[in-house]
Amino acid sequence: MAISAVVLGITKTWKCRKILDKDLIGLRPIRSSTKFVAMKQLFVISILLLSLYGCNSLETDASKMASMQCEVKALTLQAMSGDEAAADAAQEMYEEIEAFRVEIEQKYPRLEDQMKIRQLVFEVSAECR
Repeated sequence: MAISAVVLGITKTWKCRKILDKDLIGLRPIRSSTKFVAMKQLFVISILLLSLYGCNSLETDASKMASMQCEVKALTLQAMSGDEAAADAAQEMYEEIEAFRVEIEQKYPRLEDQMKIRQLVFEVSAECR
């Protein structure tokens, strides 16, 4: 009787261990790989959104800079015809442009971003009248 109880106990323990091993080996890698795939997808989506937001902001800042430069150009032409108020306004706008340029350089420290901004500003400001 003692032997059968020991054999029965070992068998039950072995079956439980086998079931636990299946759960630990079989189910956890599936769960962790599912979590890994979900985290990978979340990471890719967040990088995509950040890059799209960053490009949009960069283009917006470049167009703002270009429009300010166009306005200074128009005010300068008025000042050359003898309008003192236009000369003062052009000077104030020029100071605003310089402050905005410093802000952009701090906001976009990478050289590639600054070159892209310069290119966009050049393209937009070339269309000024």
